[in-house]
Amino acid sequence: MSFCKRFTSSDSIFLPRHLLLRCGISLDKPALGVNRLCGSGFQAVVNGAQNILCGDSQVVLTGGVDNMSQAPHAVRNIRFGVPLGSTPELEDTLWVGLTDTYCKLPMALTAEKLASQYK
Repeated sequence: MSFCKRFTSSDSIFLPRHLLLRCGISLDKPALGVNRLCGSGFQAVVNGAQNILCGDSQVVLTGGVDNMSQAPHAVRNIRFGVPLGSTPELEDTLWVGLTDTYCKLPMALTAEKLASQYK
């Protein structure tokens, strides 16, 4: 089983295994979580196809899941306290995570740029 995940709750690391167990699949079968941001679901399908082509599996279960409403807010730089009277700023990790810090573009604009470039 290869399943993608992104921006989920604190127990999200267990999602592939939990899905496998809830589907009634036996304990001896492997479960794998993939995180490639926007490409995770596609990567899960590629991983499953590779498992079949390499002879490692006869049948695979792949898919993708997103739970953006569970993306937390973060407060940075408060581990050792803040000055009295200061108001720490909340960071919306969902919004920040949707922007590529290398090219400084939100993912939607990155997709538009690539679509124009490669028509």
